[in-house]
This record gives sequence, C-alpha cells and structure tokens, in this order.
Amino acid sequence: EDIKQKERELGGKLPTALREVYLTFHEKDAVFSAPNDKIIPLDKLSVYQYDDYKLVSFLSASMGTKEIYQLGFLLDSTSEDDPYYAHYSFHKIDGRKFLSGFRIEEEHISSCLLNTLGWHLYNTKPNSIYVHSPIFSRLNTEDISSKFKLVLGVYPDEFLSKHGFIGYNEELSLWMVSGGTGSAWITIPNPNEIGKYMEQIGIMNYEW
Repeated sequence: EDIKQKERELGGKLPTALREVYLTFHEKDAVFSAPNDKIIPLDKLSVYQYDDYKLVSFLSASMGTKEIYQLGFLLDSTSEDDPYYAHYSFHKIDGRKFLSGFRIEEEHISSCLLNTLGWHLYNTKPNSIYVHSPIFSRLNTEDISSKFKLVLGVYPDEFLSKHGFIGYNEELSLWMVSGGTGSAWITIPNPNEIGKYMEQIGIMNYEW
C-alpha cells in the first residue's frame, strides 16, 4: 500500500526491481543509510523535471560527505519492467538546484541494484584478501562461475563489460568482487585457513 501511494504521488509506476527492494528491506536497513552507495528510501522519492524528462532518483553515490552523482529512472519509461537507468549529478547556483552530466546508461536498473546490494554484502565482511589470477578476467566467465555463483542482473553480458563480477561460494562461505581485469577481493571467514580456501578454489597468488 505504501508503494501504491508513492506511485500515485509520483504519477507513474516504480520499476519492478526497485519495488522488490522496498518489499525486501526494512526501512531502517543499512542499504538506505550507507555512507557511499545509498538507495533512496521510498518516502524520499520525488520527481525532478529536466527539460522534457521527469526523473526519479533511486540511488545516491557519495565520497565522504560529498555526493558525487545520483542514479534515477525516467518516469515515462516505467511501462517497461526493467528500464535503463539515468546517471547525473546536481549543483547549486544561488540556492537553486541544477542537473548536470545527464546521460542514459545502456544498463538496466536490476543489474545496478544487484551490483549495489552485492557490494553492501561484501562490505559487511570483516576480513578480505587481494588476489591476482587470470581466473578473474572477463575472458574467463565460465571459470569464475564454476567457483562462485555470480550475482548479476538479467542482462549480465553488457553489465559485466563495465562493472566486473560479484559472486558467492556457498560451500566455503566466500564473497568475491572483481573488476574483471585479473584481480579480485575475497572475504575470508577464518583468516587462519587462508591457504586451504585458496587451494580449494585454485588461487596461487594472494595478499592479506
């Protein structure tokens, strides 16, 4: 009912993946108050008019206390279940807010949200190691997916070309993030058993 009420206020439907985020996470969950990539809470969603576009921001990315960009969707595009998202930033002149750097990414909202939530999960883990291995190259998607269940959107190929990989090895309870360039960060539940974990997934070079 809260989502339906917000959609009436906005004058259009939320993308399916964003609706699922609000139905999955409690309003006090850290995904809505993270210091870096923060999903905007349902009650804070609003329409911003830019030329002929009606934009609704769903994610705010910050560095320290300074916001560096926002991601949003075009309200008239939500007849699609999973539209592309827009990337832009705001600046103020004489107290008025202006939008700059506006572009529509050729990537879907579901992929963006899964990437964001995957990083949130990774960042909750206390220990991680930095590894170098050709396994983590974009050219070796099959090798990676044989060792980690990849967290991807519905359109993985175009998403991987820019963002790399986030994955989970359920048997060993390992989270992994990689830019797809031959290196990765892997969380380690038990630092005393690093060698065993790495041997089991076939990694030879790693740093604490």
